Amino acid sequence: MNKLYSLLFMVGALAMASSCTPEIKDVFDKPAATRIMESIENTKQVLVSAPNGWRVAYQGSSLYGGYNLICQFDKDNGVHCLDVTTQTEDTSHYSVEQSQGVLLSFDSFNKAFHIYSDPVANVGTNGKGYEGDFEFRVLKATADSVIMAGKKHNARIVMTPMAANQKWADFVSQVNTVKQNMKTDRYKLIVGDVTYPCTMSYNVLKATDAEGTVHDIPVIYTPAGLDVLTPVTLNGKVISGFTYTEDDNWLDKVDKTIKLVPASTAELFINGWWTPNMKKSSAKVVQLFQAAAKANTKFPLSYAYFGTESISLGSQFGISIKMSKYWGQIVLGVEQVDDETIVISGKTTADANGDYFTKNFHWDKIIEMLTPNGKPGTYKLKANKTKLPTRITLTCVEDPSIVFVCDKGDVKISF
Repeated sequence: MNKLYSLLFMVGALAMASSCTPEIKDVFDKPAATRIMESIENTKQVLVSAPNGWRVAYQGSSLYGGYNLICQFDKDNGVHCLDVTTQTEDTSHYSVEQSQGVLLSFDSFNKAFHIYSDPVANVGTNGKGYEGDFEFRVLKATADSVIMAGKKHNARIVMTPMAANQKWADFVSQVNTVKQNMKTDRYKLIVGDVTYPCTMSYNVLKATDAEGTVHDIPVIYTPAGLDVLTPVTLNGKVISGFTYTEDDNWLDKVDKTIKLVPASTAELFINGWWTPNMKKSSAKVVQLFQAAAKANTKFPLSYAYFGTESISLGSQFGISIKMSKYWGQIVLGVEQVDDETIVISGKTTADANGDYFTKNFHWDKIIEMLTPNGKPGTYKLKANKTKLPTRITLTCVEDPSIVFVCDKGDVKISF
């Protein structure tokens, strides 16, 4: 009897439970196929609705930073593109279709656009190029912006409408003018109380911290300055981009305790490569270099330049020398006093060839000249240009007859 009661209880409980189960309703009020077709139609409508086209902040691999394109879409699936960097223009076909969401595809060759997705390009590893895409998953499409991700490489692409009265040629000119005005061989990124020496590789700002770690900051040029594509944090502060000003004091767009400035003449000299010009330098300098060149005719002097080099002793400042087929490095003590003054304190070390050149080919006399009366020599530096100098002149304070007129680069010595 007890078993019968138990069974009846279970049946009743199940009946009650089933009667209390809520009715499951669809989350969406439209079928999936209808929703995706509406998303496709909305995306295409947004693309063609910008009367003056879209500015595309394009990026492939983070190794190369961002590049500006302008794209104008029409209702017949035609797209006209302008690459701001090369000023190349072309018209091709695009499509908007379903592929795990909405997919925008530049599906016929466009020489202005496909340079960034072409695996055979003038950058990177052959077979990879910029590692960009020509097919993009549309994440958002509204009148004020279209946000996408590359289908293959997943880089974030942002398109914003060009102002209706903005001429494309003017935009190109503005961006390239800012790029030229902000261009230099070296920068200083000042973040609060910390300064990071920087270089620019393609459109990536490379900031080196005190431990020698290099932090990559991918950027893109705009008519107003530099935008950071993905905000980077250094010294506890977020770097978002820099506003160009003619005073070369480029403040972060958000945090004014962050700024980017060109490196000084002294920093450019110490960290670059600078070859003494034997037709422009003072007679005292030329005579000693000629003596070194003639010391042994079996070892003709072909190169000799100041700067930071890493032939065999790591990255250190000094004189790099090539005699015959042999390279040597003489490391010099150097101290920056101010933006246009350095002190050279003489030889600190050398590699085997550098030592041999010093002892046998009169390079000891050149070192002595750099340090008048056996004391550190103070040199005033003057560049022919502020940010991109091609010539820097060093004049010794203690002995003004010592004047090095140096040309940029590892230039072959010619008397």
